[in-house]
Amino acid sequence: MDIKLFSQEQLCSAEPILPEQLHIWIMPNSGGHAILHQLLGFYLSCSPDDLLFKKGAHGKPELSGKHAGKIHFNLSHSGDQLALIFSVDSPVGIDIEKIHPVKKRARIAERFFHPEETRLLKEASSTDSEILFFRYWTMKEAFVKALGTGLSIPLNDFFISPEPYDTLPIYRITKSQKDYSSWRIQTLPAPACYQCSIAYKINQ
Repeated sequence: MDIKLFSQEQLCSAEPILPEQLHIWIMPNSGGHAILHQLLGFYLSCSPDDLLFKKGAHGKPELSGKHAGKIHFNLSHSGDQLALIFSVDSPVGIDIEKIHPVKKRARIAERFFHPEETRLLKEASSTDSEILFFRYWTMKEAFVKALGTGLSIPLNDFFISPEPYDTLPIYRITKSQKDYSSWRIQTLPAPACYQCSIAYKINQ
């Protein structure tokens, strides 16, 4: 999958999205849904006012009407940052989180993370554990958002492990009763004190 990163300065010079591409925008949050509509209008060659939306079975927003199914998208915001992802041929999810001290972090991890992930958090130093906590959180959120199933799949029902022999920060889903072998999760460069992750499906 060809991943292309864009910033706010490129909004006026956006380029068309092609098959097997992911377009990701990370920028200051100055109006998330307005920017989402602007970019969808560009990608679909229509006015943002012509876009119709509906919510899926578990609440994930999607296009309806004549544009239904033509593009997949997802949005996340935290602190003063906004993150968006678009694809024409793969369900996608994105999550961005501002890193901050979390009370009872270990207890939250034990409740929501896979036991193997919790073990890795406990073995990390205090600083690394905080970063790793938000890395796992954004990866899991991005994956569940891409699936569009909400929390009907518990976050502790799967383990996110690094994909073997890959130098990129790409991860896969393992140790789950369901087959998620066609899914990939990837961490992205993000502004200081933020973690950002995406999830997408590959053709096998």
